[in-house]
Amino acid sequence: MTQSMEGLLPRLDRLGEAAKRNKSLQFDNLFHHINLALLHKAFSHLNKRAAKGVDNVGWFEYQVNATTRLASLHQRLQAGCYKAKPVKRIWIPKADGTLRPIGVTSIEDKIVQQVVVWLLEPIYEVDFLGFSYGFRPNRNQHQALDGTRIRVARIHYASAPLTITHQ
Repeated sequence: MTQSMEGLLPRLDRLGEAAKRNKSLQFDNLFHHINLALLHKAFSHLNKRAAKGVDNVGWFEYQVNATTRLASLHQRLQAGCYKAKPVKRIWIPKADGTLRPIGVTSIEDKIVQQVVVWLLEPIYEVDFLGFSYGFRPNRNQHQALDGTRIRVARIHYASAPLTITHQ
């Protein structure tokens, strides 16, 4: 699933509209957009089977008291005293026998990260060029390859010598 703005609160879409209207506009305070509804939406958007972070709390454990936990998270964010937890390091074996490190964040950090993506995405999305595909909503590597294939074909056909046949 992509990190799309579809179905989110309409006021977040207005951030993108404002950014599109005025390219020099600076967004210096987005915290007032973070509310309990957005935190609940971010929590429900997370992968329920994702690995647990350093606090050893997964989606299902967090869900038990989600309303209270999210209210506490909201209060800490608004007060400016939220602090991300350390990232849990896990080593995954590779086919060649070596190990690849990955970091697993806590569930609350994942919630906050998702909210930040939803806040910043509509603002920065208007600045990307049409041929940019990396980590963008509703775009993937297959579309990037298709775009490259089309561009190469255009260059090839444009540089091919023109042959005229007489009848």
